[in-house]
Amino acid sequence: MEDYHILNHNLFGRKHTHMFGVFDGHGGARAAEFCTKKLVDHLEPLKSNKDPKAVLKVGLGEHGCE
Repeated sequence: MEDYHILNHNLFGRKHTHMFGVFDGHGGARAAEFCTKKLVDHLEPLKSNKDPKAVLKVGLGEHGCE
């Protein structure tokens, strides 16, 4: 199977902040697997930001994902 998912309740210890995602390994599993394993770790340095949308925009924007 080439699809992966992420379910992270209480992201960064915040009671009402959760991350859910499905990553489609359409052309192969490597990218979807990488996102599942690394996305939360990549966003963690931004956890002091109180705006979840801004965290995703900055965190993903660094990799050309908008």
